[in-house]
Amino acid sequence: MENLIVVCGPQASGRTPRSELFLELTDTEWPFSGVDHDRQIVRAIVTDGAGGLYFMRVERDDEFGRATLIETSGGGVEPGEDLRTAIRRELREELGAEVEILEKIGVVSDYYNLIGRHNINHYFLCRIVSFGETHMTEDEIHRFHLSRLKRTYPEALAEYERCACTRLGRLIANREIPVLMRAQALLAAAPTAFTRYEDLDARRLMDVYAESNLENAEDFFPDEKDKAAAVRKVEAGFLDFLRDEFFAKPDATYWVLARDGVWVSACRVSRIEDGLYYLEALETRPDSRRRGYAAELLSGVLTALKRRGPFRLCDCVGKRNEASLKTHAACGFRIVSEQGYDYLSGETNERTYGLEYRYPEPSGEDGKPVCGLMAQIENGTKRKTASAAKGGPDMPDRVNIISEFYRGGGEDERLIRTRRGQLEYYVTMYYIHRFAPVRANVLEIGAGTGRYSAALAKEGMHVSAVELVDSNFAVLKERAKSLKNLYAYQGDALDLSRFPDGYFDLTLALGPMYHLYEPEDVQKAIDEAIRVTKPGGALLFAFLSVYGILYANYFQGNWAAGQAENFTDDYRVRHFKEQLFTGYDVTEFEQLFKGKPVEHITTAGTDGMLEAIEARPDFAISDADFAAFRKWYLQVAEKRELLGSTNHLLYICRKNR
Repeated sequence: MENLIVVCGPQASGRTPRSELFLELTDTEWPFSGVDHDRQIVRAIVTDGAGGLYFMRVERDDEFGRATLIETSGGGVEPGEDLRTAIRRELREELGAEVEILEKIGVVSDYYNLIGRHNINHYFLCRIVSFGETHMTEDEIHRFHLSRLKRTYPEALAEYERCACTRLGRLIANREIPVLMRAQALLAAAPTAFTRYEDLDARRLMDVYAESNLENAEDFFPDEKDKAAAVRKVEAGFLDFLRDEFFAKPDATYWVLARDGVWVSACRVSRIEDGLYYLEALETRPDSRRRGYAAELLSGVLTALKRRGPFRLCDCVGKRNEASLKTHAACGFRIVSEQGYDYLSGETNERTYGLEYRYPEPSGEDGKPVCGLMAQIENGTKRKTASAAKGGPDMPDRVNIISEFYRGGGEDERLIRTRRGQLEYYVTMYYIHRFAPVRANVLEIGAGTGRYSAALAKEGMHVSAVELVDSNFAVLKERAKSLKNLYAYQGDALDLSRFPDGYFDLTLALGPMYHLYEPEDVQKAIDEAIRVTKPGGALLFAFLSVYGILYANYFQGNWAAGQAENFTDDYRVRHFKEQLFTGYDVTEFEQLFKGKPVEHITTAGTDGMLEAIEARPDFAISDADFAAFRKWYLQVAEKRELLGSTNHLLYICRKNR
């Protein structure tokens, strides 16, 4: 597959949302002579849930040549349609199928140079619900001779490769084989639901619970000298319970995650009443632990339950079982009780927490999801909470300093009130869009009042915004009320423990580095930002040029004071406690990332010398000139010879895969 650019993360575990596939393809079969139209298209990999996949057989003889092809079902999006409505219509028309949309696989951009068309293909993974009559057009019947085609995954791959003997067949194969491979990976990653005892593989299930069964054997049969015999008794009792009691209940389901034919994690879910489920026996095979399998399984269970509508899933987890608590936290559970409640026995247990996952997500008073589980557990013990920003004798000096500064207001208007602010916003958004994948899961650390976060949320990205200072956070929280995909958290860049590892497609630190002066704090903020970013994800760190600070602020009869504050006697850059804004030499800042698991992409200025220039009493620039200036500045923003003179800069890197 030549000229293929893959812009996506690796296959994600269940702990984090899966990255969508994004491919950009060029047409190498026909010469490019321009594009006269774009076409939004929906397509689907359709599964029957039992290993069968549905495609279309296409037989055509037209300007593309004579060919018999395999292709996914789908077609153009009609005016006024959203993508999901369009794919349901297309599958109903071509396959005669009613489907359940499992998830979006991603987007493939490709070209048909012969007809001057740019295709934007939106791919979905769907499961057959039922078949009915097809409703194909005359062209589809008589010109393309469409017919339904069922193949297994290996058969489909082989068919795409056979059809790649023609020019059009190669274009289609280049586009669809990566999508088919991703779909197969998604299907293989999904857990299996067992609703009958007869379908379980008892031996493989007992291997998952080997450690627990051994512990129970020691507890239940302490006098049994033959430990293997004691374990067999426990296993027999376990299986009897499943056969006679668990599966006798309506809607009882055992969920199993398999990898390479091995059952690696399992749990069981009981329906207590409509919309209320109870989870128990979440376990991972002893030799498969610390690989995220339990979180992957639990994520799959939650995904399946969401298809049924609103629900609550409850569980009890030991207060000292940190691994299980972290697994639940990564999947979005929260503590609802200091004592766990067993819905099956009706008993409470003070040694466990009562946990709950709700769909749709529960809300605090600001209408957003409540504090994460681990943050609830650790609140007031393992970390400083965001309430430290309110003041107090044990509050860090830097928090006092920046809280006092931002209490004066003006931050919310900073990026729109002045030309320098407008340029900074314009350039920063340019780089965000350059590195943000489709419908990115974004973290903004030091979000201020939410100017960037709100804008990105309005574009359809899912944004978590963290802000330390009370006055800024109040504005941010208010903004988040009207945006269901913007989540506001009060917290510190030094502690992002509420978020799991490798969670975000794009991480923005557009403020914290201005106000950190202790070397260990600087390193901690960088490490935390990298930790929560997905492998392959981009990170943007905003920082200040010490030279830009001097040019902009110390030519009003106060140069000596500015130099003494920012430089030592031998002209080295100073960083000291109680410093409100910390400026860096550009190379000095870049060296902070030496040895980190990231690759430096570029360093760019975002506002040039505008802060110093705009202070002139004769400064004036029209809207038309400013628009031209912005475009020009984007072309020179990364020039090394200009970086030191700009006030605000971005260090942009990508986390290693």
